[in-house]
Amino acid sequence: MILRLDKKKLYISLFLFMFIFMPPIIPDINILYLLDIFAALAIITKYKSEYLVLSSNRYFSFFQISFYIFGVTTILHNIYDWTMGNRLENGEYITNIYRIVGVAILISVCSIYVVCYCKRYNFNFKQLCICIMYAGLLQSIFTLIMLLFPSAKRYFNNLFVLHVYGSLENSGISSWIFKERLYGFANVLYDGFGYGTGIIAGIAIWLMLDEKKVRIKYVLYVIILIMVPILNSITGFFIALIALFIKMLQIIKNRKINKNSFTYIILFFSSSIMGLLILSGKASAAVDRLLLNILAIFGKYNKVTSYSNLMRASYWTLPSRVIDRVIGTGHTVYTTDQFIHSDTGYTNMIWMVGILGSIWLYSTFLIPIYKEYKISKTDFQKGVLLFVMISFLFFEIKGIGVAINTGMPIILTLMYMSSIDMEGK
Repeated sequence: MILRLDKKKLYISLFLFMFIFMPPIIPDINILYLLDIFAALAIITKYKSEYLVLSSNRYFSFFQISFYIFGVTTILHNIYDWTMGNRLENGEYITNIYRIVGVAILISVCSIYVVCYCKRYNFNFKQLCICIMYAGLLQSIFTLIMLLFPSAKRYFNNLFVLHVYGSLENSGISSWIFKERLYGFANVLYDGFGYGTGIIAGIAIWLMLDEKKVRIKYVLYVIILIMVPILNSITGFFIALIALFIKMLQIIKNRKINKNSFTYIILFFSSSIMGLLILSGKASAAVDRLLLNILAIFGKYNKVTSYSNLMRASYWTLPSRVIDRVIGTGHTVYTTDQFIHSDTGYTNMIWMVGILGSIWLYSTFLIPIYKEYKISKTDFQKGVLLFVMISFLFFEIKGIGVAINTGMPIILTLMYMSSIDMEGK
């Protein structure tokens, strides 16, 4: 598999890899911080004209203003609850504030830099998607190496634990997780890892089915990219399936069921079956976890799975007081031991900012993406934006998506890019 890239595409693909996955190559320091400093300086010194074009766009401005006001309001609410309200564990509030600041500043600045770079060198929306796919393929190389060589997996897992948590004791990672998951090299290797890798696999599906002639390499790209979330986070696998489902609906709606699309879909499903059979020999626990979750969804398996965890009453338990349901308590229930626990993003957001705040937050993301979707001129860009919107809403069922993870950099970057590239060719 040979990827022929010019230097500019190679550079931005490597930057996207570092930005999306934040590989833990420096002890105790998230490389995102360094990327952020570099990106901010580059925007100020080299890409001012491109930034002015981006900042003058009404959809970009709407998101920035709305999210910053939301962020300030939410942080103040957290600080009040921290000092005068429920006064939970310090880590609960620090984590909440870090999530907001991380999206508003750390991720946003790097996304702006990527879009300014694309604007300077005339990359369009589709070319950016290709570079995102290449960033995902680079991550898949780590996954393949760790799958084929257990010693390499131990090395990268030890590096992950040491550089992110400091020690195994601080990480709290169970032994079964080392055995069944962590097939990747990133700062986040749980559901947040599946979030981004699922979106990248979905983008690759769109790129594959958008080709005018059959290219076997795209089938290989898709299979390899889907393998990453299968081995790490089942959520990402289902996100990738969302992309395929939307694309098939678009093909049917446009009545463009051509020979190429049909051939791609047949190759995709046949290759997927072969891939699962191969994985079952190398990583049987991951494949079993996927199959058991699928069975659980259809009511054919009643034991503990990721799906059954989502059915727990605590995952969907809201504050008891009406006022708290409306405006929130100022804290989530993800890390605290003093309330119920829930992984679900919707539940946690209602606890923190209430129903009104949750509507505000999700609308801040969805309105500009939807507006860009409506005015986009190509089926490819429309489809990817629709896929991004649904993926954003879907992941909130499983976890807190508005945070530093592998999905949020892709969503913000594509949102910003669409605001200045309505052609999407």
